[in-house]
Amino acid sequence: MDVVVLGPLRICDDHGVTRPVPTGRGGVLLAALIVHAGTVVSVDPLADYVWNHDPPRQVRAALQTMLTRLRQVVGASVAPRIRTAAPGYVFDLRADELDLRRFETLCERGYAAYAAADWDRAASHFADALELWQGEPLAGVESDRLRLRVAGVALGSAALAAEVAVAMPPSAPRPASATAASVTRSLRMKWVPFL
Repeated sequence: MDVVVLGPLRICDDHGVTRPVPTGRGGVLLAALIVHAGTVVSVDPLADYVWNHDPPRQVRAALQTMLTRLRQVVGASVAPRIRTAAPGYVFDLRADELDLRRFETLCERGYAAYAAADWDRAASHFADALELWQGEPLAGVESDRLRLRVAGVALGSAALAAEVAVAMPPSAPRPASATAASVTRSLRMKWVPFL
C-alpha cells in the first residue's frame, strides 16, 4: 500500500490501484486515521476533527456509520486496514507505506550522513525525501487542523534539509538545496502563522 499526505490525499492499494477518497467529513475521518496511522485514535479526538468541536449527540453511532461508509468507499483491499480498537479506531499502516513517515526517515538519514561528513549520502537522502512532495499537504481535505498537523511535522524536516544543504561545504553536491528551500518557504508562508 502507498498512502500520500504530502499532496492531495491518495491511497494506492497493494495491487497499485488508486482507491477512491471520500470528500467532506468522510475524507476528514480518513485523513485523521491516516495521520495517526498505527495508533488508536479515540472517539473524542476523531469527533473533534470530523465535526470541528461540534459533534452530534450520538457521536459514537455517527462515527460507526461513517466508518461503515468509508470502508465501502475505499474498497475491500483497504477496508481491513481500518479497524475498531478500544477505545476508538486505527488505520494499520507500516511506516514505509506512508509518504510522511518515509520523508521523516530520509531526512533523519540525511542529517546523520551530514553529521558524519558523508556529503554525497546526505544530499542523496535529502533529495529522495524532497521528491516525495506532491503539493500542499492533504490538499482537498476539509480540515485545517489536520493539514496544519502534517505541515508542522513536514516543516521541521524540510527546514532541516534546507539548513543542511546550505551548511554543506562548497564542494558537496546540492541537489536538495533549492527544493528544500522552496518547500520550507512555502510551508512557512502558509502555516507558520498558525503554529
